[in-house]
Amino acid sequence: MKKYILYLSFCSLIFINIINTLEQDFFKNILQNKKSLKHKNLISKNQKNETVESILEKLEQEDTQFVSFTFVNLFGDLKEIIVPFDKAKSAFINGLTFDSSSIPGYFSTEESDMILKPDLSTLRFLPWTSDLHKTAWVICDIYKDRNTLYESDSRYILKKAIKELNLINCKCNIGVELEFFLYKNSEPLDNKKYIDPDEIYSRQQENHIIIHTLKGMGVDVEKFHHEVAPGQYEFSIKYDNALEIADQVIISKYALKVLANQLGYQVIFLPKPIYGKNGSAMHIHYSIYDNLENKNAFYSCDNDYNFSDLGKKFLAGNLSYIKEFSAILNPLINSYKRLVPDFEAPVYICWGLKNRSALFRLPLMHDEPDKAMRIEIRSPDVNCNPYLAFSAIIKTGLKGIKEDLILNKPITQNLFKLDVSKIRDMNIKVLPKNLSQALDVMQDSQMVKDLLTPKGFEEYIKVKRQECANFNSAVTNWELN
Repeated sequence: MKKYILYLSFCSLIFINIINTLEQDFFKNILQNKKSLKHKNLISKNQKNETVESILEKLEQEDTQFVSFTFVNLFGDLKEIIVPFDKAKSAFINGLTFDSSSIPGYFSTEESDMILKPDLSTLRFLPWTSDLHKTAWVICDIYKDRNTLYESDSRYILKKAIKELNLINCKCNIGVELEFFLYKNSEPLDNKKYIDPDEIYSRQQENHIIIHTLKGMGVDVEKFHHEVAPGQYEFSIKYDNALEIADQVIISKYALKVLANQLGYQVIFLPKPIYGKNGSAMHIHYSIYDNLENKNAFYSCDNDYNFSDLGKKFLAGNLSYIKEFSAILNPLINSYKRLVPDFEAPVYICWGLKNRSALFRLPLMHDEPDKAMRIEIRSPDVNCNPYLAFSAIIKTGLKGIKEDLILNKPITQNLFKLDVSKIRDMNIKVLPKNLSQALDVMQDSQMVKDLLTPKGFEEYIKVKRQECANFNSAVTNWELN
């Protein structure tokens, strides 16, 4: 019996050693690739003038084995088709066909064949792959045929919004703060609080690996820290043009899922996974840049708060239409369990200066206000489709400019500490209380219908209505207990 126990112990040690070795190899590969990935990602950012042949030649020189062609559906869910490198040339030149009838938000069965065409500026390597598994990763645009873009592809919707902004010689710069939870064995990873340090050395290494991996995939991480709730973390992505940041959000979520799985954790993007604790948001910081005058169009040294007239009209448009696109910014039933007073989640439709109880705010600028002037919206969560969320911000801001909307005075009080009657007397409206209410408002919105196109609008409403119906008929543990 003792021999048997010793034998089992010996086998267990061997198995643990193998697992540890594989895990070390996984992370070692990321760190080794980090040195060369920097210049590889610069290649992908400068490919506008390169031919497919030259790009394929570089991929071959890097001993690429596979190419992952990806896209998101109307709801921001990532999809993927993997192609062996020796078959990738045709896919790069002619695109890849796929059956869209099986994906919510696309065509019906009788018109289901659609084409993926890679956007070469998004090409990068997956840093955890090497040798026989080395994989290049690219985001695709969706076409109905070889020459016709699919009008309800969310990435194309954002491109159209950007083009509309270009008509007034401006572009939109966006940065995001992305929050998420890490769980282990169905429990939060830790009990730490806001920006607490991690004294466990292995956990420090894991945090560094996450940052290295994101940066290795071209995500410009500015900072990373623990958030308020147990097991909750946040990292900030430095501002860039709207399309680039939307791509980086998709890349970040994908990378976090892979890394968490390898670490033996679960990454939780659910907005409100823990009752009574803060939920997770994706705060969006945005500004408009004047291409003709080469300056931040939201800044004016002559105006109150250094906030320009154009910026005020843009924000007035966002405030006026926010309820109509709440179902885009907060697309889950669970999203509205986060959007309740307190817990640092804003529900009151107003704006303020440095005021975190307001839905929109002008953050504190430590230096260079002429460059740093921006608006922050605090209601979105990471489950939103970033292409649609950024499109809605741009489109409603433009409506504020075109309709010459007037911005109300900023709110200075902490709204979480005021009585509801007092807030009502201040004529401050609130966000929808649940997804069903948000869909009711969205259903009557011509603005959102124009944004999503009739096909996308119809499909978005239909799928989300069905989610509400399923939830309403479900029996929950709360009811049983």
